Amino acid sequence: MNSDSIFYIGKSHKVCQDYACTFNTEISISDNLKSEIVGGMVADGCSSSDDTDFGSRLLCKMACKEFGRSPLSLDLRNIAFSAKNIADYIPYTSDRCLDSTLLLVYAHGYLCKATICGDGAIARLRKDKMIDVISVEYKSGAPLYLSYLFNIGWAKRYLSAFEYEKVITTYTIKPNGEIIDKAIVKETNLDENDPMDLAFRVNEDFIIDDTECVAVMTDGVNSFYKTKKEDTSIVLESIPQEEIIKQVMAVKTYAGQFIQRRINKARKEFDKANWVNSDDFSVAAVYLGE
Repeated sequence: MNSDSIFYIGKSHKVCQDYACTFNTEISISDNLKSEIVGGMVADGCSSSDDTDFGSRLLCKMACKEFGRSPLSLDLRNIAFSAKNIADYIPYTSDRCLDSTLLLVYAHGYLCKATICGDGAIARLRKDKMIDVISVEYKSGAPLYLSYLFNIGWAKRYLSAFEYEKVITTYTIKPNGEIIDKAIVKETNLDENDPMDLAFRVNEDFIIDDTECVAVMTDGVNSFYKTKKEDTSIVLESIPQEEIIKQVMAVKTYAGQFIQRRINKARKEFDKANWVNSDDFSVAAVYLGE
């Protein structure tokens, strides 16, 4: 197995508020037997909150620490509170710096697990070359953040400011690009009095034997557009999410920094096609082969 990640700034941003990293750890099964856990994570700091470039990094680093401490019983609250404890000691840092999403992917045993906390997408490349996608968006454009886990007031203000509607879209991309089995589920219930139990997680388990690679990516995947020159103006045309996901998952070989190679090559292709991402974009992926 192998894991890799990448993050880069969007055209509309002065500071990149995304972050991505990977980890590789072992747990003891018995005195003479150890088992490998490989994974990665991405985080997307809120662009309207201060210092979330720090916050997204802290959340990813604390997630790595949590995997090292308790890899088989991951606790999002521990991640959020550990990041807060460190953020509180950084001078002149906003108390809203942890307004960030967090997406995780990791493989152990016979399963690969992926989680979205907030918004973003999961893409699973099957061994038959089909790509299964789970995409999470919020109708308001404002996702739930991990910072709400430790501040009930922020959670309540969120609900008073926005109509809560989480939209989960699933579909499969065939090798020829055709979209099949598309389904949309909308969630509108959220308990404002129990922020420790916010229903903002989407969890997916994939059987490793059927899967080649699983990636998580921030909602920057939805921010790509194409510029087209017309007679009297320049028109911006949105690029469908699935077109970006196809490019992300088109990995040739999985040795070394496979996602960095793939994305760097894709960015050159995007430039030629005048495709631009307005939002920061990050990807972490796990290869499930030998």
